[in-house]
Amino acid sequence: MRKLIFCLVLGLLIGVNIETLSAQGSVRGKVTDKETGEPIISANVFLKQTGQGTITDLDGNYVLRDIPEGVYDIECTYLGYGKQRILGVRIVDDGIKLAYFRLSEAEEDIGVDVVVTAEAAKNLEISMMATRKNSAKILETLSSEQIFRNGDENVGDALKHLTNISVENDNNVYIRGLGSRYVKTLLNGAEVPGLDLNTSSVQLDLFPSSILDNIIVYKNFSPDQIGSFGGGYVEINTKSFPEKFTMEIQAAVGAHSIATFNNSFTSYEGGALDFLGVDDGTRALPSADIPAPDTTLRSIVGYLNALSNNVPANFSTISKMAVPNTRFSFMISNQTNFKKGKSLSYGFVMLYKNSYKMYEDGFTGLYELTGNYNSAFVLTPRLELSDKRYQQDVRNNLLFSLAYKSRLSKVSINIMNNLGTEKTYRVQNGSAPVFGVVGSDRRYRTMSWLFDQKQVIGTQLAGKHLYNNVKNTFEWQLSTTRSQVGQPDLRYFAMTYDIDPASQEENNFIVKGAEVRQPTRFYRGIVAWNGDGHLDFTYDKPDSEVLKRIKWGLRGTAKYHIFDERQIRYQTDFFPFTGGDVNDYIQPENYIRWNDATQSAIPGLYVENAYDARNNYIGLEAVVAGYMLIDLKLMKRMKLTTGLRTEATANAFTYFNTTGVELDSFTFYPVILPAVSLKYEVQRDMFIRAGYTSSIARPTLREISTFTNFDYFGDYTVTGNYRLASNPTTLHNFDFRWEVYPSNKEVVAVGAFFKYLNKPIEIASMQNAPNEEFQFQNIPFAYLFGAEIELKQGLGILGDWGKNFVMGANLGVIYSQARITNNELALMRVDNPEVSNFRQLFGQSPYVMNFLLNYNNDNLGLDVNASFHISGKKIVYVLYGNTPNIYEQPRGMLNVNIAKHLKDRYHFRFSVENLLDAKLVQIQTFKGRTYSYRQNSLGRTIWLGFSYLIK
Repeated sequence: MRKLIFCLVLGLLIGVNIETLSAQGSVRGKVTDKETGEPIISANVFLKQTGQGTITDLDGNYVLRDIPEGVYDIECTYLGYGKQRILGVRIVDDGIKLAYFRLSEAEEDIGVDVVVTAEAAKNLEISMMATRKNSAKILETLSSEQIFRNGDENVGDALKHLTNISVENDNNVYIRGLGSRYVKTLLNGAEVPGLDLNTSSVQLDLFPSSILDNIIVYKNFSPDQIGSFGGGYVEINTKSFPEKFTMEIQAAVGAHSIATFNNSFTSYEGGALDFLGVDDGTRALPSADIPAPDTTLRSIVGYLNALSNNVPANFSTISKMAVPNTRFSFMISNQTNFKKGKSLSYGFVMLYKNSYKMYEDGFTGLYELTGNYNSAFVLTPRLELSDKRYQQDVRNNLLFSLAYKSRLSKVSINIMNNLGTEKTYRVQNGSAPVFGVVGSDRRYRTMSWLFDQKQVIGTQLAGKHLYNNVKNTFEWQLSTTRSQVGQPDLRYFAMTYDIDPASQEENNFIVKGAEVRQPTRFYRGIVAWNGDGHLDFTYDKPDSEVLKRIKWGLRGTAKYHIFDERQIRYQTDFFPFTGGDVNDYIQPENYIRWNDATQSAIPGLYVENAYDARNNYIGLEAVVAGYMLIDLKLMKRMKLTTGLRTEATANAFTYFNTTGVELDSFTFYPVILPAVSLKYEVQRDMFIRAGYTSSIARPTLREISTFTNFDYFGDYTVTGNYRLASNPTTLHNFDFRWEVYPSNKEVVAVGAFFKYLNKPIEIASMQNAPNEEFQFQNIPFAYLFGAEIELKQGLGILGDWGKNFVMGANLGVIYSQARITNNELALMRVDNPEVSNFRQLFGQSPYVMNFLLNYNNDNLGLDVNASFHISGKKIVYVLYGNTPNIYEQPRGMLNVNIAKHLKDRYHFRFSVENLLDAKLVQIQTFKGRTYSYRQNSLGRTIWLGFSYLIK
């Protein structure tokens, strides 16, 4: 038995197909529509000389087995299409031939050279363009073919090329001016929970381009989609592996213009597995197995000393040279065919990346309006700090896919493990006027040691079945996702101090008090489980003149979200910090201890458990939904898609206390979400689309939790708001678009849209609190309207010189208004009666522009492209009252990618990211003066890569 299992596994790994073990040959391939690229089900494929034949399965695939050696003509027929023949196919013993048909209305005879051109439908640009053209929805698509040519490393990079879409910090996606909480991410159709504390975003840089088949961005809601729709949602589809053996190895080396070979790169000692992005336990929360003291002073002092020594004294830093960035990936896939059209396919992808980046020219400032608006001419500085940050990023990605298929059924399983880690040291230092007195030179310094680990583990089981003469389709999916953010030992040390005017020496240090938080270590993590299941039934009625399709289904989603934070603080009252190296200060010789000679305590540092039960929470959410959708053909060229979706949501938030867990809030609310989409074919390949939809943006579990989180790298606190649970944001969406497709790779589109948001949620500073204290809050309403223009055009129309060039350009323009709350407006008008009722919507850019120029020469095996992305200024923090909001300024990002292909197996790639060296700049503006909240260089990144393909 063990030998049999070993042989089967070995056969899979080396790509041996079962049919090749016979003394005869075989033919396999796929039948698709020539115009749309969609698979054709139940097409007839047969050998003209012998009549031996078969029919295609639900993916358009077929296999002809046990064919004697010889030369054959292969024919393919299907009702409504012209017959197509592939002539002169030579079959040899133990051989496999690939024969791919693309049917059209006309009959066609094609030569044997076409036989070897294998294509996977959903990873090609032509196929995804056809998906977009034929859809009743308004959507944007990217195939893995496009992503590869553009040189995009991950999903976040790839999305930046699409119309009216921008991506900030690799995870915050803005679609049509709405970001994070209004955008959902789906993986192969199942929702993935976000990991960011303050948004619902999924870390898109955790999904490398090497595991992708395609990306689809839906811009208008349809009842068969999830109802949590605002700006849109992103569907990431991983590889559906090819139908023959393929193995690819990629390796790349890169350099960051600031960090690489820089001897001043500052980091700290971590664990032995940091290079893999895994904490080996070095940063684990210290055990508490120390006997409690009795009431004597000696016992208490001994207990505090033991407790302090139980915590590592590791506040040191090290300077080293940052080595070049590296990236490695490996992929293997194959398909094994059995009798009666059955097959088993598998695929495995692995990726590892280690990179460094830094800046030392950063600046962070905090400013606020004090006094009367009319009499004030400047903002009052609270902090003005230089900013240095050093970061090492590690990415580990694994994907395994297995699929079993018969002619009318397919069952597949996908298992994925994506891991991303940031190891960061940051130091900010500068003036602190708010902490001093008039004329003093008060300073502030803060240091942070962070190991931030994000992980997404997903398992998805899905099936698709055809019945009733392939007119009916039944699809189902069960998935579970475990997402985790771990910060196993975040160390934080801050101080205020004075500068002596004469000697310029530092003195009068304060590391605890109203001005600064005392030195603290944080052991915190978020774990989110997401279970998702849905059933979808489709009934096609090709013979009906009006009703073309009915689709209905059920969906259930359950989320469990837990945040756990433990704090250990250093009590410094009995051993004040007097300057110097922090690591020399926090050492065992400085801890409180007992002097046996004097029978008294020696004052010193000691640690204390600062666990706050209310800053730990569990959130629960359950959504049950049902929908019905119909497609109607109103006229010869007009199609109407309409339906309803109803969803019922229950969520609960609990917090911890000294006696256990208590229920803090529970809400339940149902919604009905209608949708109407109209598609009119003006002429061949020219369409007009229009639609109205109603959707909902529920508060995230983090937003309704009542705990306060301090973002140590952002210098502000964020508090949840349980009142949001019963006040979700409802949206009304109106869309219009005109599209024309000059070819299967070209498009011209112009569109307009309008969105009305009732009770939108944003992060705003809290009333009667300093402007570094923020909370998730409802505002009354907001609206936005905008226009989109898209052009993708081959330049062959300009002459022969342009036949290898393709130009892509898109522009989105948005105007938004958010209604300020009455309480805040009344306060603002006390000092400034002219203030408007509205302001720009939080996080919304007034424009997003992309430009892409591709050069592709198959004869030379050369691909060259340049892409440029820029978006307008947007509000990143809403400040209470008349203190001006903080805006992020536009920055143009130019990337260049060059790929050279040799003999279809060897590929060389050179790329440059952020060629213009754009900087991050966030500012406030008050009465003509500009104040920097944050700015720093991003640096350029250069990559040189190589890949080897076996197929």
